[in-house]
Amino acid sequence: MATRFDAVMESRLIAYQQATGLNPDGKAGQKTWMTFLDTGTAAQVVTEQPEAVRAPDLSCLKQVPLLLDLIENGQDESGVKDFYRRVAGVDLDAILEFVEDMLATPKEATE
Repeated sequence: MATRFDAVMESRLIAYQQATGLNPDGKAGQKTWMTFLDTGTAAQVVTEQPEAVRAPDLSCLKQVPLLLDLIENGQDESGVKDFYRRVAGVDLDAILEFVEDMLATPKEATE
């Protein structure tokens, strides 16, 4: 599921997507967020672009503390797992273990 923005933010998002070689569709989907996390900040990626196409000002993330927390601390698998454990009380390792057990269990045993 992609995140949608107002017209100004969408134009900045499109500029960021173009600067990073992504599909400039104006939707912040999984590839856009992963590229954003991998590159550090949008400002670092498009510093050579004219003012009109610069990346969005990331100070707006202060208004969405959970997203800011995930971006700052979710740099790797353990960071993402810790984020979900702290914020939602979800143990991703336990979920993965449960799914693996369910897939390994013969169908007759689950009926």
